[in-house]
Amino acid sequence: MKAQWRIFVACTAATMIQSVDVGMVNVALPSIGRELSTELADLQWVVTATALALVSLLPAGGAFGDLYGRRRVLLVGYGFLMAGAVMGWSATSMALLLMARVAQGVGMALGFPNSLAMVALSFPQEARGRAIAVWTVLSSTMFAISPVVGGSVVAAFGFNAIFVPVFAIAAVGALGTLLWMPRDRPIRERALDVKGIALGTGALSLLSYALIEGGRSGFGRILIVGGLVSGLWCAAWFVRHELRVTDPMLDLRWMRRASIGPILLVTFVLYTATNAVIFLMSIYLQGLRGLSPWTAGLVMVAFSVAVLAGAPVGGYLQDRVGFRRPVSAVLPVLAVAACLLGLAGAGTPLAGYVAGGLVLVGLLNGVFFVISSATAVSRAPEEQTSSAAASLPATRQLGGVFGVTASGVIATIVTRRRLRLLPPETGDAAGYISEAGFGRIPEGADRLAAAAVSEASYYGYAVVMIAMAVCAAVLAVVVLRLLRRPGNRDQSSPLAGSGP
Repeated sequence: MKAQWRIFVACTAATMIQSVDVGMVNVALPSIGRELSTELADLQWVVTATALALVSLLPAGGAFGDLYGRRRVLLVGYGFLMAGAVMGWSATSMALLLMARVAQGVGMALGFPNSLAMVALSFPQEARGRAIAVWTVLSSTMFAISPVVGGSVVAAFGFNAIFVPVFAIAAVGALGTLLWMPRDRPIRERALDVKGIALGTGALSLLSYALIEGGRSGFGRILIVGGLVSGLWCAAWFVRHELRVTDPMLDLRWMRRASIGPILLVTFVLYTATNAVIFLMSIYLQGLRGLSPWTAGLVMVAFSVAVLAGAPVGGYLQDRVGFRRPVSAVLPVLAVAACLLGLAGAGTPLAGYVAGGLVLVGLLNGVFFVISSATAVSRAPEEQTSSAAASLPATRQLGGVFGVTASGVIATIVTRRRLRLLPPETGDAAGYISEAGFGRIPEGADRLAAAAVSEASYYGYAVVMIAMAVCAAVLAVVVLRLLRRPGNRDQSSPLAGSGP
């Protein structure tokens, strides 16, 4: 094996972990809830903890590689991933599981940008495209099979076992990095935007805490109000700081360009909706429809395969018709997909509304990933190309955090209010209101109570999907108006053929 392909193997492990995480963890959520006796808010933290660490440190991950050497930072990232996997495998409490998830997020943030950079730098110009194409195919394949793998592992060994593949992949990557990757020196002196990292992390953490815990115990508590106000204050200070600092964590100035605003808006909305769908769908399939983890994972493969199928379509559209018309169509199609998913009830055939909605959402992700990446990078000035490349994954992760947080809060509030409106003859079920939540039937509940909680949960799920459809339809009008501004003329891009 040539030296550059050995480096490729060592680097790809970091990306593969990020690809499998979403599918395996989301399929495992209902099992986590049962085995640890948790509420929906706790399951939100399982997903959000990793996303918060990832989005907070992702822009700084490349900077750490520049400052301290990519090989060294990549090894530290693998160390965090292995430590998180060990904690997750041994977790018997929600606190330890959340610590594991945070460690994994830190490891991903350090590993992803430096692994991609090392792949690009290890190959000569004429072979670089093929290497990145192989890197993309491997990542996409792992993403596609992760729901089935995760469901099979959970069904056979329990939720803790999903961390074993993560540890194995990280160990292979760390060993390969030690044996095959040459030492590199810092290539550029730059100031690390510590203040920006702190403000961004604080804003996201405080706002997530306020929304998730507010949905659990009410928004009138002083801690919830304080967290919301403090989070908004940190967010405003973050924007002000990033616009003024010389070497920002995330350069916001380039986002004022005409074509970038619509791209980032659609990115945020699409990934908000996608992560909300993935999060709620696992609970819908297992908690409400009673499917096994393996069967639920098999259903979710419809989404993963659609993402893979959408990538070449996105490249074709970018080359043939440009970015304006495909981007303007994303949110209207998303509204249709959300309506289809919202119509799914207790007896709905999985091959109908559920599969149709998942396929549409997956196709949108595959198509838009290619178009947004090509457009953002090709339209950014040369000196702001790195900012363009960093802003898209950061916006995707922000959308992911908001999607999981907001969907869980809305589903919980609607479910509980629905239970409070039960007629007198279901008073037995009403006695479980304080313990029941979206997709969570209290232990010991009789048949009447279980039916009432299931019905209320279906209603909460439908409200989230319909609200998503309405928001997508309204924002589609906004995006259309933005795309009609001067400066949004279509341009072809050499990156259009790349995949997610």
